[in-house]
Amino acid sequence: MVLPRLALAVTPFLIAAAAWAHGDADWIRKGADYDWCCGPQDCERAPVGAILLEKGVYVIPSTRQSFAFRGRPEDRIFPSIDADYWWCLYPDGRIRCLFVPPLTW
Repeated sequence: MVLPRLALAVTPFLIAAAAWAHGDADWIRKGADYDWCCGPQDCERAPVGAILLEKGVYVIPSTRQSFAFRGRPEDRIFPSIDADYWWCLYPDGRIRCLFVPPLTW
């Protein structure tokens, strides 16, 4: 009987930890226009230099993906809340959603 009680006692903490798993990227999870981009731990600030802007198209060389900002949700590119690039990843490492600094779009 100790194990079921322990599980009941620990479960709320595990749920709370999952809710906070985004850390700095929690603003993405809370955004009504792009909350679908997020899983429990798949959004993060992109490393400096990982995203290139070439002729108005954002290119991610590591995944061979490109994103053009046209203002449509299906383009999966959105404004960042700060001067950094952010991305949300699929389990295989491809970019699900890209967030770009305001001055670059």
